[in-house]
Amino acid sequence: MKVIAIFLNLGPYHVARLSAAARWLNSRGASLYAVEVYSHDDTYGWNRPDDDVPFEWITLLSSRERDRTKAARAVRDVLQTFQPDVVAIPGWGEQFARRALGWCRANRRPAILLSESTARDRARPVWKEQYKKHIVRQFHAALVGGSPQRDYVIALGFPANRVFTGYNVVDNDLFVRARQTSRENAEALRADLSLPECYFLTVSRCVAVKNLPLLIDAYARYCRESPSSSPWRLVICGDGPDRVNLTSRARRAGVPPVDWRGFVQINQLPSYYALASGFILASYSEPWGLVVNEAMAAGLPLILSNAIGCAQDLARQGTNALLFEATSVDALTTRMHELSDMPLSARASMGRASSKIIQDWGPDRFACGLGQALESITGSIAPQT
Repeated sequence: MKVIAIFLNLGPYHVARLSAAARWLNSRGASLYAVEVYSHDDTYGWNRPDDDVPFEWITLLSSRERDRTKAARAVRDVLQTFQPDVVAIPGWGEQFARRALGWCRANRRPAILLSESTARDRARPVWKEQYKKHIVRQFHAALVGGSPQRDYVIALGFPANRVFTGYNVVDNDLFVRARQTSRENAEALRADLSLPECYFLTVSRCVAVKNLPLLIDAYARYCRESPSSSPWRLVICGDGPDRVNLTSRARRAGVPPVDWRGFVQINQLPSYYALASGFILASYSEPWGLVVNEAMAAGLPLILSNAIGCAQDLARQGTNALLFEATSVDALTTRMHELSDMPLSARASMGRASSKIIQDWGPDRFACGLGQALESITGSIAPQT
């Protein structure tokens, strides 16, 4: 069996998932081909890994060739050339994804939907949902993030017995190893990275949906309400078009300087998690939030808005996470105080709970979910959990 999985661009978490799936498929005499439409992503400046991967990596276009029609043709051509038995397609919004689905229909090949969308991501016009139902029903199986993603696909009319979870996972081991080694050499690493003793960490693009203005306002209030010697610092890893305005907003708020680190590559990012005191994601719309997986694998307590898509599956209020209303500065400020005022032993207990919960959400879960999806449509590959 030959399986092709298509993505806009392959980042570190794609590689971790696909490597697990490829090893699983190879052990059963099947092959995995990973197709990235573009060699580079304008949103994330990922470097390509130096290590060999257990799947064939196919790049269709350079990052300079951003053309939707050209991308759709390139996807059609690569499918025609490789003639896969099954195609895994990321959603339905991009033209290349719909072209891949059209190729599957024309050539009578089953298609697996890969999706992290939920019903509450954004306002959804009725006509668009009706069109989406027409598209979604053309797939033969679906591999989605978790519970809300599964509920949404089923609400669109997809058969519940062909919807499987495990799409949204990261390389947990990378962050676990970094937690162990970084904390063993914490003092030297803090000095090398110029990181404070205690800090809230946010890993986020600087775009509107990430709700960073609210985070900055809440942090300013948190600092004003805290004794002068005790406020934690705020470290933000990420870049984007709103960064200049956000920097100015923080300066006007008069808070201790927000520590902006820009985009951090995957080889350094685990150290920022490992040395952090807690993790915050304030987004007002977030289909999943893979940075939450990363923070949990690093053993961190969480402060999450109630709009984070993974919260239903990964966050336990008071156990490993403190949740807040995404529109409330007061609520986020309160959560910051709660976490920073908490005894170290209580924070450590929350971190251990994060580590335990996320153990079941690693790359092998993606491989199992993909295997279950394949079995549901072909009956020839039996997944092992």
